[in-house]
Amino acid sequence: AEHWRHATPASASAIVVADGLVLAAFLDGSLMLIDAASGDLRLAAKVRIGGIATVLYALAAHGGRLAVGTFDGRIALVDLATLRTLRATRGGIDLA
Repeated sequence: AEHWRHATPASASAIVVADGLVLAAFLDGSLMLIDAASGDLRLAAKVRIGGIATVLYALAAHGGRLAVGTFDGRIALVDLATLRTLRATRGGIDLA
């Protein structure tokens, strides 16, 4: 049975469930953090790494960390606890 659903800004490029969150990356460069149990949207923002806008193509979570891979050949490792506290600024979030 379906628990909840969200409209999305674009087609998904990667989705992972970790630490009670659904983390979904999209081909328009945005990332959504959704509470896995309630479906409440925690964050929806464009992603930057090193101040440069990017598209996340791969997500993997383990041990409280999220590894991301980008279409432009960068990877970053982010603490999920830190990610939960981020708020969009200048139209997006900086992962690293």
